[in-house]
Amino acid sequence: MTIVDRQYIRHPSEIPLEYRITETPPYCSMDYINNASGGGLRFHSNSYIAPDKWVHLYIPCNDNYFETDAQVRWCEIIESEKNYDVGVSFCNSNKAFSARMVEQICYIEEYRQKIKKKEGRELSSDQAAAEWIDKYAGDFPENS
Repeated sequence: MTIVDRQYIRHPSEIPLEYRITETPPYCSMDYINNASGGGLRFHSNSYIAPDKWVHLYIPCNDNYFETDAQVRWCEIIESEKNYDVGVSFCNSNKAFSARMVEQICYIEEYRQKIKKKEGRELSSDQAAAEWIDKYAGDFPENS
């Protein structure tokens, strides 16, 4: 499977994402590593992270947080921004599904903030979710 075949969800830049480079997670067998999820996540980094390295991701989202381990699949410099675009995939489809759900929550929160700034409307999380789902959920990448 090539990078082109994978669908990477872009993490919204307005929502924090922290990472640290780690050793191979103990719960990832070689079978999982060789058959890592087809879907993935992409995010910006100030530093280059070599492909095949493992990172521990931490994403605070509203009053909750999501954390998991992922393997770097690619890292490309973004010339105009002087930083890197990093693509990671997950050990298994359950982790990939969880990450996809969290990313949707992040996009909904980003939407809520954008509406407040642009239109002055205060939306609850539920209202923002309903509007975002109606407008954008159909275009959100599926895990492959």
